[in-house]
Amino acid sequence: MISESILAGERVRLRPPGEEDLALFVRWFNDPDVRCWLAISDEPELTLESEREWYDEMREDPSRVLWCIETGEGQPIGNLGLHAIDEGQGRATLGISIGEKEFWNRGYGTDAIRRVLRYSFDELGLRRVDLQVDEDNVRGVRCYQKCGFMREGLLRAHRLRQGRPVNMMVMAVLREEFQIAKKRATQPMEANTAGVLEGENVRLRPLTDDDVPLLARWFSDAEVRHWTHLSEDPPEMMSMEAHRQRYERIRGDQSHVSWCIETEDGHPIGELGLLAINEAHGRAELVVSIGEKDYWNRGYGSEAVRLAVSYAFRGMALRRIHLITDEDNARGIRCYEKCGFTREGLLRAHRLRHGQPLNMVAMALLREEFEDG
Repeated sequence: MISESILAGERVRLRPPGEEDLALFVRWFNDPDVRCWLAISDEPELTLESEREWYDEMREDPSRVLWCIETGEGQPIGNLGLHAIDEGQGRATLGISIGEKEFWNRGYGTDAIRRVLRYSFDELGLRRVDLQVDEDNVRGVRCYQKCGFMREGLLRAHRLRQGRPVNMMVMAVLREEFQIAKKRATQPMEANTAGVLEGENVRLRPLTDDDVPLLARWFSDAEVRHWTHLSEDPPEMMSMEAHRQRYERIRGDQSHVSWCIETEDGHPIGELGLLAINEAHGRAELVVSIGEKDYWNRGYGSEAVRLAVSYAFRGMALRRIHLITDEDNARGIRCYEKCGFTREGLLRAHRLRHGQPLNMVAMALLREEFEDG
């Protein structure tokens, strides 16, 4: 079916395709660089006649909707469609191709997908949109993740590309997940905008001015400081005023989100943060400290880390969370491994603790590892 809707995004305009676009489609989809990523890669090259037959069939198919993607200046650069639309089940499959290669990696595809997802969920009333993408299509996978899609499975040797079997990833986004991703994409990142995250035994809430005395007490405790980069700070850095200044820096840092960890009955026990958040590269660094020593080795840290990681991957559409921890911090390493983190390397003599050089372990968790786990 030819869509009668014209959809305007921030950078693109989606309009119904016409017969005058068929020559463009033939040129785009016969280009080896474009064709490589399409399901038709091993089929005979398109002709204007074969494309016209496809266009006529598609125009009569109520389970498909197709748009031509244009720039804001009106230049056609690709097409996008919803296929296998099932309004009874509330689902559809998305397909997209940017045929003009000079517009790759410039955000046009991402903007087009977000606009069609908005149409799918808000106007068609769908609840799920899925897709399939070659496992090695890094550019495509990154685009879909930015739009809120999550990996759901792997179709092994699912299609042929230049005669060789290729694995394909199954990805999907649900209506409620898209709403979260859309909110993150349309709001500037500010410290502590993550809100409250609820777990079974812990609750993560944004830090406030009222938490400064707690931070000062926790990080003035020699046993707590022992495992942090604060261990070498002079005594004046342990004061209430020093911690207040630190909190003010956190609050003003747009690349930093920080929570207070509370037990289920509202007792504050520690701090957790995502630092150096880089949405363009989809990564952030995690730090956590349980300041109330009575709650060490009781699973509160592990649950807090899982909550924050889940939010980072599903709410912020990040793809990688990394951290560094003292090599002899067996309790911390065990916690991170339980949460899915993998050791990636050793930073030799990376920091001082009580004046002595200390090795630190680099660990990380990828989004697909978290979902598979």
